[in-house]
Amino acid sequence: MWIFTNYGFFSFTQSTYRPGFMQIRARDDRDLEELKRRHGLRGRIIETNVSDYRWRVLCRPATACRIVAVEMAQVDYSNFKNASEGPQAERHHDLMRVWGAMMDVQRRRVAAKYQADGYRISRADQEADESYQRQFDYFDDGTLDEDTLEDEEITERVATTGSLAPLRIHERPPSAFEPVDLSDPENNPFAG
Repeated sequence: MWIFTNYGFFSFTQSTYRPGFMQIRARDDRDLEELKRRHGLRGRIIETNVSDYRWRVLCRPATACRIVAVEMAQVDYSNFKNASEGPQAERHHDLMRVWGAMMDVQRRRVAAKYQADGYRISRADQEADESYQRQFDYFDDGTLDEDTLEDEEITERVATTGSLAPLRIHERPPSAFEPVDLSDPENNPFAG
C-alpha cells in the first residue's frame, strides 16, 4: 500500500525478510527517519541495493496499522497537493506527476463509461480537456504548473466547472449528449 504524507512517501508491505512482520519502505531514508521520529519506532533503517526500494524499516502489523491510523487522524487539509507544497516543496513536481498519472486513469474511465453508453463529449468539453491536458504535459519537464495559468482562465474555469478540471461529462444528464456513430473514427472523440 502506498501512502503519501506531508513529510514522505511510503510503501507498506509484508516483510520479505522476516515472516510475521511488515516492512515500511521508502525511496528516501530521510522519510523513514521522520516516520521513526514521529511514531517512536525503534527498529533500524535497513539499506539494501538489491531491491527497488533502497530503505526500509520492519515493524509488527499492529504498529503499521497504528501508524496509518495516526496519520489519517492528523489530516487537517482538504487538498493534499496544496498541503504538500511547504513540507515537500522539493518534491511538489514529483507529486504532481503522480497526480497527473492518476488523473489520466480518471479521464480514461470517464471516456470509456460514456463511450459504452453511446454518448460523446461535447466539442467545448473536448477543447477544454485538450487544453487542460496540455498544461499537464508540461509537468514532465517542469516548465509549467497550475500557478502559471492566467487569472482570467482560472476564474472562468472555476466559475463554469467548480474546479480547474474542465471535463464535466458526469455533471450533465445523459439527455444533454448527442448519440454518435463510434465506428466512424472521424466522429469518435475517443479514437486515437
